[in-house]
Amino acid sequence: MALGEAVAAEIDDRFRALRKAGTVSAISGIKLWVLVDGGSMLLPKYRHVSAVVGDEVDVDTSRAGAWVVVGVLG
Repeated sequence: MALGEAVAAEIDDRFRALRKAGTVSAISGIKLWVLVDGGSMLLPKYRHVSAVVGDEVDVDTSRAGAWVVVGVLG
C-alpha cells in the first residue's frame, strides 16, 4: 500500500469512529431515546431529523458528553 493510500485509510477509520448507529426506542418531546452501545440514551437531534420509533439513526459521537442524532439511516 502506498503512503498516500495508508494515510487516506487512517483518516477514513478515524472519521468512522466518530459516528455510531443506534435505534430509536422512544421519543420524548424534541429528543430521542436511542439504543446505542448496549445502552439507552436520551439524545438531542438536529431539526431536520424526522425519526420515528424503530428507525436506525446516525449519531455524531465526536464530542464527549454531547452526542447528537444527525440523521436517519436507510
